Amino acid sequence: MSTRSQRMKSLIRIASHKREQAAHALNEARQERNRLDATLGLLRMHFEEYRLHHNRPGPATSMAQLGGFQEFVYKLQQAIEQQEQALQAADARCEQKRQAFLEMHQRFKALEKAQGRMAHGENRTREKQAQKQMDEMAARKRHGDLSNKMYKK
Repeated sequence: MSTRSQRMKSLIRIASHKREQAAHALNEARQERNRLDATLGLLRMHFEEYRLHHNRPGPATSMAQLGGFQEFVYKLQQAIEQQEQALQAADARCEQKRQAFLEMHQRFKALEKAQGRMAHGENRTREKQAQKQMDEMAARKRHGDLSNKMYKK
């Protein structure tokens, strides 16, 4: 016969699995966020490099070259803005996944604690039953000893 605490263990296994899935999803979201952040860093570095080193037209720079450079810098700025938006969205996803993980972790811990309390209560009940049986056996033995003494007289 399985006890309530033993049946609770299957719920704990399910909660543990869900917690592991939430941790995995959080890890993936963090990795994606870090990848986006690294790409943003590279874009910003390229932008600064071009702004500092290529923004000074030389005497042989044509208007077409200058226009091409300005168009490139504009597109680079747009890419940086898009990457910043993607990074903000990734931050939001990370926070959502973190909250989901925390909820799964708290549920797992609550089930573990409840199962522990149930097991403790079941152990106490078994101990009381065993003590009651021993007391009854001792009482019967005493009663039997008293009966034997009465018959011997």
